[in-house]
Amino acid sequence: MERPEDPDVFAAHLASKLAELEAPAPQGLAKWTPQFWSALAVFFAVLVVMAVFMPNRMFSVETRAITITLGTLGFWRYAWWLTHAVRAEVFLRCFPKT
Repeated sequence: MERPEDPDVFAAHLASKLAELEAPAPQGLAKWTPQFWSALAVFFAVLVVMAVFMPNRMFSVETRAITITLGTLGFWRYAWWLTHAVRAEVFLRCFPKT
């Protein structure tokens, strides 16, 4: 990157970026840009290609015990998360801030 000859160019660029950041955030569908959707599509395409072409050894006899153990621990962990999320929502609705 080259240094600009005029220091006011940098100040103007900085002021425009700051004004852009101070503007209200887009609402609704405006916040989902085409760049976001294309990046998301590429990400899921890569996941599908990996799922189709990589070997699946998760349910083999050698790894069945660790798969069941990790699955049980993951289910327990996210069940506790769900319990806390529901409890927090109930608390928020029953005891709102005054």
